[in-house]
Amino acid sequence: MIDNTFLQDVVLGLSTPQKTLPCKYFYDEYGSEIFEKICLCQDYYVTRTETALLQDIAVELTALLDGSTALIEPGAGAMHKASLLLAKTPALAVYLPTDISADFLKNAAQRVAQNFPNIPIEPISGDFTQEIDVSAMVEKYNIKRRMVFFPGSTFGNFNKSYGLEFLHKMRLLAGDNGGLIIGIDAVKPVDVLERAYNDTEGLTADFNKNILQRINQELQGDFDLDNFTHRAIFNEHKSRIEMNLFSDIAQKVTIAGGHEFSFAKDEFIHTENSYKYTPEKFAEIASQAGFTLQKYWSDPQNYFYVYYLS
Repeated sequence: MIDNTFLQDVVLGLSTPQKTLPCKYFYDEYGSEIFEKICLCQDYYVTRTETALLQDIAVELTALLDGSTALIEPGAGAMHKASLLLAKTPALAVYLPTDISADFLKNAAQRVAQNFPNIPIEPISGDFTQEIDVSAMVEKYNIKRRMVFFPGSTFGNFNKSYGLEFLHKMRLLAGDNGGLIIGIDAVKPVDVLERAYNDTEGLTADFNKNILQRINQELQGDFDLDNFTHRAIFNEHKSRIEMNLFSDIAQKVTIAGGHEFSFAKDEFIHTENSYKYTPEKFAEIASQAGFTLQKYWSDPQNYFYVYYLS
């Protein structure tokens, strides 16, 4: 059965003068597995830099948690970074990981639960760009305070207006006495950025093309993946990495039996942005969303920041 929302999003995106596809569709089970490999590759500095930083500050972060606090992680993935906190957490009401890939989330939650048998773990399947309903968990675990944990550089995938909207949603999810711990990728040399998103192992290329493979498998598409090339460039004016799939030849593609799209040679599909922020710029956006910046931490090279907002 065809997912009509997926189909509508694809048809709409490929019908615009600048063809686009929503990056959230990278993350089926296979896409999530590729992303975990990207996080481990040498060229991609983001994960190892943030992981080292979280290890250094884990005790400070877990001091913000107690036995009446729920730790909520939108887009939890494999939960590696949350595990760094869970290992240092003296007490926690419940850990609530969420992810768009239900099977991947379930498997990851089972694995993490084995490592932390004294911490209740309740996975919530769903798209974190939509409302995350934790009301049943609040009553079940007598939650008095909610701490949202959003590591990684995912916030950078949002354009400026949606970034503000997302922080508003996290503000509501955290509640009046809650908080947000969030990872933000920093502005840095162009060569470092472009190498990270054009890794020599070709993992990001496979990750980017997986969205075409999903269209083929789930929407009866006939994309020839060999006719598209992944490229990521840093747009200094907009302070963002732009990820694209370039058509190597003039070609036509059909989706769901009736939707046909033409590509000129070198025409591209824009699939993802990854904005990079200075501390001043991010603090400004957080303030507009109703948060107060309490503290932030960085690695020695100032490649990556972790912020605590109340």
